[in-house]
Amino acid sequence: MMRFTLLILMALLPCLIFAATLSVKQDGSGDYTVIQDALDAASPGDTVLVYPGRYFENLTIESDNITLMSLEGTTGDPAYIDSTIIDGNHSDRCFRARSEGTIIRGLSFTNGLSIGAGGGISISNNTTVTNCKIFHNKARTGGGINIIGSEAYLSGVDVYQNYALQLGGGIYATSVTGFSWSITFDPINRCSIYNNRAGAGQDIYIQHATSDLYMPLDTFSVAEPHNYHAVYLSEDPIEENYQINFDILNAHHEEIDGDLYVSTVGDDNNDGFSPDTALKTIHEAIYRVASDSLNQNTVHILPGDYSRTDNDQIFPIAMKSWVIVQGSGIDTTTVIGEPHPLMYDNIVTLVFSIIMAPDVFLSDMSITSCNINHYCIAIGGDYRYSSVEFSHLRIYNIESSDSYTGNYEAVYFGATSERESLWENVTIENIGPARVQMITSSGGISETGEISAMKGRFSNCTFRNTLSTFQSSSVWGPPLISIKGN
Repeated sequence: MMRFTLLILMALLPCLIFAATLSVKQDGSGDYTVIQDALDAASPGDTVLVYPGRYFENLTIESDNITLMSLEGTTGDPAYIDSTIIDGNHSDRCFRARSEGTIIRGLSFTNGLSIGAGGGISISNNTTVTNCKIFHNKARTGGGINIIGSEAYLSGVDVYQNYALQLGGGIYATSVTGFSWSITFDPINRCSIYNNRAGAGQDIYIQHATSDLYMPLDTFSVAEPHNYHAVYLSEDPIEENYQINFDILNAHHEEIDGDLYVSTVGDDNNDGFSPDTALKTIHEAIYRVASDSLNQNTVHILPGDYSRTDNDQIFPIAMKSWVIVQGSGIDTTTVIGEPHPLMYDNIVTLVFSIIMAPDVFLSDMSITSCNINHYCIAIGGDYRYSSVEFSHLRIYNIESSDSYTGNYEAVYFGATSERESLWENVTIENIGPARVQMITSSGGISETGEISAMKGRFSNCTFRNTLSTFQSSSVWGPPLISIKGN
């Protein structure tokens, strides 16, 4: 036994002796002035200690078992979290953790940008994050944090005001072949996740779950989260229905049980309770309003053109179940889909997202697109469980770029027979020439795992002037309208 103990000590001794602390100070008085230089020089077991300052860097750790921290880690003073900032400068994500045993502590991560996953921090190997703030980052998925096929331990981490173009404004997690995700939230030093935005899963979007997830939090956006804020998908949704078990001490805000108004000259600092105090962005109004199946609330969109260019609209506009989104008329209210100015390479532009929104109500407006550099979808959902009520809509000129040669749909969603869908006075027109389908509606999966298809009716609808350029040597081709009915 003594010989075995000595062997262990001999194996560990080099790490204990040679583990170093590399200091980073912008004034030149430390070992380095650039954090990435210190990380590149670090060996397993080393600590990179960052002194206060705003560091405009996009960091990657290549060695295992490296600790990156501010003076908060040595002093316990939380003021160092706010004064030691990794600023991605909208050129790339702030930090990529892809080495084993990475520890991050006491830092702020902001202004990260990724056309992939993880605007603030992207985790693809076992990583611990403690006492950090992650805010004002952007990505296609996981605006704040992305966790892909790896373990993450989160302690005292604040994730807020991040944006994901598609999924998971705050946190996104998924598995990859052979590697599953695992997230542990510290129940004592609690994290906070709130006020993030995304096409689906405003704060959280996690898929490939194989068990329930316990999530003790200090603060979350709302006291009782639903699919709009947090999406949790099982590995096999037909056979399994796992869930997040929230333990929330504080809610960031209370959803408004009443109608809200949006105007082209509004302000998102307004209360939105009247046309005179209207909000500016449709997404913000839907985010604030409460979902109530028994007493539905309405977001009223006042006359005008709503786009990124004209009035800073946020796309996709994430629909919330049972909330009525109503324009002022086909001829007076137009929503114009445009690509994100910082995330546009080969990324779809989705105008209205009905992903994980079981019951959607949209009416009295026109929907179109402009400046599309890939392709656009006017209304898009998934195969999960959607039923829709569309009335008095005009959908037209839903574009694709000349360089895009794939197929796309102007409207697609999955529907079930749990509630009747209704299309009334809907016009889809003037699309193409492109490899386009006007409508694709597949079957859906209910919350209980039951598979069914759309039940409902079309009334006084017009579908015209659409040219598909699809060519094939086989007889079959994608139809302009494909609806799987019950």
